[in-house]
Amino acid sequence: MARRAASFLVPALEAANVGLPVFPCRPGNTGSLRRQKQPAIRAWPAAATTDAQQILAWGEEHPDANIGIAARGLIVLDVDSAEGERQLARLPDFPPTAETSTRRGRHIYFRGLVPSGCVGALGDGLDVRGNKAGTATAYVLAPGSVVGGFTYCRSNDLGIAAAPPELIEAVSQKRRTRLDPEAPILEGSRNVTLTRHAGRLFNAGLKSESMLEPPLQALNRERCLPPLPEDEVAEITRSAVRNFDAPPWMALPHEVGRWCAGDRLSAKAVAVLRCLADHADIDGRCWPSVETISRITGLDRKTVFPALDELRRAGRVSTEPRPFRSTIYVLSPLCPPSGSSCTRNGTRAGDGGPA
Repeated sequence: MARRAASFLVPALEAANVGLPVFPCRPGNTGSLRRQKQPAIRAWPAAATTDAQQILAWGEEHPDANIGIAARGLIVLDVDSAEGERQLARLPDFPPTAETSTRRGRHIYFRGLVPSGCVGALGDGLDVRGNKAGTATAYVLAPGSVVGGFTYCRSNDLGIAAAPPELIEAVSQKRRTRLDPEAPILEGSRNVTLTRHAGRLFNAGLKSESMLEPPLQALNRERCLPPLPEDEVAEITRSAVRNFDAPPWMALPHEVGRWCAGDRLSAKAVAVLRCLADHADIDGRCWPSVETISRITGLDRKTVFPALDELRRAGRVSTEPRPFRSTIYVLSPLCPPSGSSCTRNGTRAGDGGPA
């Protein structure tokens, strides 16, 4: 039996009628699930429109297309699992607003501008599709779109509510944490952030538990919302002292380029490596989407892929594909050519690492 496709025109006009800029995406009856969500036109952020004449023209050219909504002035929470619902429940209560049922969860719409740009996610299963100062950096599929045989549909008849300040703060939070040393550290990023600080302090010379734990406990009390239990911070301290001179991506994520200076990587590859390093955990694993890497580095998507290939060829990054989810990237623990001591569990970081 052939898979169903969407009918582009009517749902697109309905979305445009309430001020949502739309554009055509691939039909829902061909290709992989990922392909069914991809734009059918180039430069969709600028091309998305509420103009009826343009939408009519697209309807003739792409009659079975799915309907993309550019998040121009929008913040859309994409809940796609039970864990995503749990992550959402940890956030402050938000006003009732328009929602769409999706194949794996729901989209929750708000209107609001994020001056610094939105983070890609607020936790596992809770992604953010948003904007930077009003310019769309992501998109969602509108009601009427079909993915994997499931038709997206409105969950209620509410209009789109204005994003409360708490939501704008939350979706900006991780980026602010990197830039603003006074920004609070929210649930979901507390352990990784404290581990990063432990690595920096350890490499700065605080190499005993008695020296390292007090500043970590103070950081936890002052910036973590809510603070971690003191015994959990103590375990982070013990782990830092026991397990590393920190890998370069934990201790110096913004200077990681110096750890691969002998590889003669291009500037674009180094920019992507720094982005991955800024997301990596202590094992060097991270899973930012290509869209996230593109947004943070300022590189076009088509440039990100060759840069990732260059890093793989250099042995700096390996990948673990995940169907329908972002690829897991694993950073190589190789030390710089000078052979400086970068150890973990008492072993030189270059021993046994990816070739």
